[in-house]
Amino acid sequence: QDFTLYKEIKRIDVHVKVDWHEQFNLLKLQFPVNIETPVATYEIPYGHIVRPCDGLEESGQRWVDVSGESLGMSFLNDGKYSFSVDNNVFGLTILRSPIYAHHDPEEPQMNVDYEFMDQGMQEFHYALLPHKGDWRKAGTVMQASEINHIAPVLLTTYHPGSLPRKGGFIDGFPENVILSIVKKAEDLNGVVLRAYETHGKSTSVSISAFSNQGIALEFSPYEIKTILVSDEGEVREVNLLEW
Repeated sequence: QDFTLYKEIKRIDVHVKVDWHEQFNLLKLQFPVNIETPVATYEIPYGHIVRPCDGLEESGQRWVDVSGESLGMSFLNDGKYSFSVDNNVFGLTILRSPIYAHHDPEEPQMNVDYEFMDQGMQEFHYALLPHKGDWRKAGTVMQASEINHIAPVLLTTYHPGSLPRKGGFIDGFPENVILSIVKKAEDLNGVVLRAYETHGKSTSVSISAFSNQGIALEFSPYEIKTILVSDEGEVREVNLLEW
């Protein structure tokens, strides 16, 4: 495990390499967080859910947070989906090696060559985000999104062009409204943006995209909105079917 600290980022990034050849075993990382009366919050699709800290294995997505009254720790990852919180000990399940597609009540046979899951070299990232207050104040959702969507870097030399030396294509999203999708429209001509509110509060935003006219939107708590940026420069809200 390689632990990395950055001067301007308030989290610890960890790059993991595992050469795994176990059978019928599970590998879990555990972190004691020293929090009294912890509350465990798990990311679910376009939202979050609070679950008991009873040590049971629970599903989640890019982040899980364990917080008390005044401080906490968010655990971010880029591809692990099984977690546990046992009182104030967080567990991240990273590998498991049952027989592929093998189910109870069938028993393994001694002289059969089985294929076991998760064998060989594995690489992934996770991050530790200690914080004061709750996960909303820590910007947990945004930071989890950042480690899952790392910006590619393209090295080039100076050359003439019409664009400024720096700039962006989409602007206007506050920290609690996450832009989750940028894609080509299905049936219409243009690009579709999909965003959702993450903190459970009503939010006003003014979005501009690709130097086109902007649009003002009102997000209700946890609302998902779809925006179409047409080839003609019109920016308007559409439904999830892009109509």
